[in-house]
Parts: sequence; structure tokens; C-alpha cells
Amino acid sequence: ENQTLPQRIISTGWYESLSGSLILLNCGFVAWQTQSKALEDEYHVENSIELSIKEPVYFNVIQGCFAIIFAIDLGFRVWADKMYFWSCRNKEILWNLLDSLVVAFDLFSLFLEVWVQFGLLRMMRVIRIVRVIKIIRVMKSFAELRMLMYSMIS
Repeated sequence: ENQTLPQRIISTGWYESLSGSLILLNCGFVAWQTQSKALEDEYHVENSIELSIKEPVYFNVIQGCFAIIFAIDLGFRVWADKMYFWSCRNKEILWNLLDSLVVAFDLFSLFLEVWVQFGLLRMMRVIRIVRVIKIIRVMKSFAELRMLMYSMIS
């Protein structure tokens, strides 16, 4: 096959495994972050303390690292596939669009967090849930699990 070096790299098993592992790690991070905030809010409610929208700095740092890593991954895949990445002939176009939207929202959220300290940023954090959807992409190699997920969604 006549593939460029970047195309060969992104099609290797180790690259897909690394990408899948990062997605799973990100899902674990989102779960940890959500649970931490829920426990904190529960404590505040039980003790009649005003709820806070602030999060620990380390959550923002980790979220920023994931955003940058996923942006680099997306950029590398766009570079490898060039215009085919956005082509309707590409069977992965819907995943590519989802990845692009998630990365764009993550980078925008990171920008707001770092530079603007915008109070309504909380609304943008709903996009984190969409990042978890990326786990379905990892399940390509787990046909039974994917069938189970699709049947649950239907």
C-alpha cells in the first residue's frame, strides 16, 4: 500500500492502543472529577455551606493536559489524512467530526479557564460528557461490548 509515514503510524496497533488508553484514562478522570464534585457538594449541603463552582487547580491542570494531548492527536490524524479526513468517502467522518468538536470545545474551555476566568464556564463543562462518548470508538475491537452498548442506546 502507498501510505505516508504519518498514515502508517496512525494505523498501527500501538498508536490505536495508546489513543484508546488515553480515552479510557480520560473517562476515568471525568468520573473521578464528577464524583469529587458530588461529594464536595453533598458535604456543603449537609453542613449548610454555600455551594461553590470552583474546582481544585489540579483538576484544571489535568483537564488542560488532556485537551492538549487530544488536540495533538487530532492534528496528527488530520496531517496524516489531509483532506480525506474531512471527506464524505471517509467511513470515519462522523467520529472525526465528533473528535473535532470535542477538542474545539475543550480548547475553548481551556482558553476561558486560563485567560478569562469566565463565570459561565460551568455551562461548557457539560461537553465533558461528550468526551466519554469517545469510549465507543475504543470498543471497535470489542464487538460484543459494542453490540451491547448499541442495544442499550437503542
